[in-house]
Amino acid sequence: MRNINLNQPAGLALGSGAARGLAHIGVLKYFEKTGIKIGWIAGSSMGALVGAAYAAGISSHDMVQIVENLNWKLMIKLFSPSISSRGMISDRSLMPFLQSLFGEVKIEDLKIPFSAVSTDLYTGEQIVVSQGNLVEAVRASISIPVIFHPVRIGKYTLVDGGLVDPVPVDVVKQMGADKVIAVDVSLSPIEAIGISDNNQNESHPNISSRIYQKIPSGTIYQRMARFLLRSDKADNSSPEIQLTGETTMIPNLFKIFWQSVTIAEQELTRLHFEICPPDIIIKPDVGFIQLWEFTRAKEAIEAGELAAKKELNNLIKN
Repeated sequence: MRNINLNQPAGLALGSGAARGLAHIGVLKYFEKTGIKIGWIAGSSMGALVGAAYAAGISSHDMVQIVENLNWKLMIKLFSPSISSRGMISDRSLMPFLQSLFGEVKIEDLKIPFSAVSTDLYTGEQIVVSQGNLVEAVRASISIPVIFHPVRIGKYTLVDGGLVDPVPVDVVKQMGADKVIAVDVSLSPIEAIGISDNNQNESHPNISSRIYQKIPSGTIYQRMARFLLRSDKADNSSPEIQLTGETTMIPNLFKIFWQSVTIAEQELTRLHFEICPPDIIIKPDVGFIQLWEFTRAKEAIEAGELAAKKELNNLIKN
């Protein structure tokens, strides 16, 4: 941790992480409780969504209310499958949800300067969107490849920002922040693949299975979905006996895909932090939350607030 004066506005870099990114709300909740001021925000993927909401003037309290009021029927609607070669989930319901949050607001009109990070699908270039339509910028930043349709903005075809800059500290500094707080919700590969998954909450309906039921039977899309969504079945992995005589669990296709993304993002985060280190890193303990477990929002938010308190309490006292 570097020397930082929390009496002055700091920059905030919010990382990618799907449902684990709800921990960002808990961090912001702690900031509001303790009076920490944020002068600049940049986010990738889920970090872009939460960061955009905060920059637009939506308080952490209001974010908690929004998340807690989301029900499973709405979640099913938001993530209903689309028969398309571009991605499993279209804009059909996702865009109206984002528009209900942000309306037609422009990024340059936000209360706090904000940037959303995305990736150019064809060049791999980092694309920072810091002006124009906020909904489009956020929609592009959260576009996990294969899962969501890419987004076209200007000459760019954009996908998830976490592929090139999972925790965009460099972007916040380019925006003008002298001191930067980074919130990293990335996991180790072992955590991401869910080998140790004893804490998973089984009290809610299986969203992936219910999505699967909506896909026309007997189609290639159903066969693809069956293969991809098998991660939510009770038999998450298959045993393999190694030459050593030990038994390990072989993950299914979806978990292999997500672990591959996680490994890349973790290494990218490490390299980015070496090149452009943040002054403070807040790392919530969210390893028990799986990719789409948005129903564990309360736990994620609590983890974010606890991590912020642990990291910043001493600085505030001083």
